[in-house]
Amino acid sequence: MPHPLDSVPHGIRLHGGAPDRGPIIITEEELDRLHAEAEAVRATEESAAGRRRLAPAVVLRAAREAAGLSPADAASKAGVPEETIRQVDSGRLADVTWTALDRYAAAVGLTLTLSAAPAAR
Repeated sequence: MPHPLDSVPHGIRLHGGAPDRGPIIITEEELDRLHAEAEAVRATEESAAGRRRLAPAVVLRAAREAAGLSPADAASKAGVPEETIRQVDSGRLADVTWTALDRYAAAVGLTLTLSAAPAAR
């Protein structure tokens, strides 16, 4: 029997959402919308590296919205200033600490991980 989430087209399935709501599902269309909004706020070069830099902001914002949390709610849950949540949501990550990102992720039911790969030339 197929899993109900198997029908989600090209998106992200984030497990660990609120127990009464089930998993958080973010469709490809929603990710595209959030990327467009983040790029409109913060001009980013059209390179793959630029999109990778915005990826954490897009996923965190999508998870927050899917969990039904306002920026103020997420800030309260994470123990960070609301301005930090708004900075992350808009893709302005330069002044945001790893700890703040980790707390934001936990507040929306995610675990933040870091990975490294050779740079594209």
